[in-house]
Amino acid sequence: MYIFDYKVQKDQPAYIVFSKLYGIGLSSSKVVCSKFNILLTDKYSVVISLGLQESIEKYIKTSLQIGLGLKRILSDNVNVLISSGSLRGFKHQNFLPVRNQRTKTNAMTIKKSRRGKSTRSKL
Repeated sequence: MYIFDYKVQKDQPAYIVFSKLYGIGLSSSKVVCSKFNILLTDKYSVVISLGLQESIEKYIKTSLQIGLGLKRILSDNVNVLISSGSLRGFKHQNFLPVRNQRTKTNAMTIKKSRRGKSTRSKL
């Protein structure tokens, strides 16, 4: 079973299935369930049997940013920061921690995740 090109399992609770979508967390998935009067204990198979799947997909598509569209928006925001020459853009560009973390000793998380990538500017 697929919803927005994400493979889902019918035996999981409906709010867990909705939270698997990129851009929808647990709180947003609970809002979707409450809007369509789905209990938090109901499985996704109950949603399918009630015929709510298409209306839920339509609601999610119109009211929430999900999937590749959200990823594109986030990457565009980072590119705007880089092109404007801001400090946050500089930190994104040079693979440094962005939100005022200490870099002398505690930046190993971002250093490990960015290891092997170029630190040169592509502009």
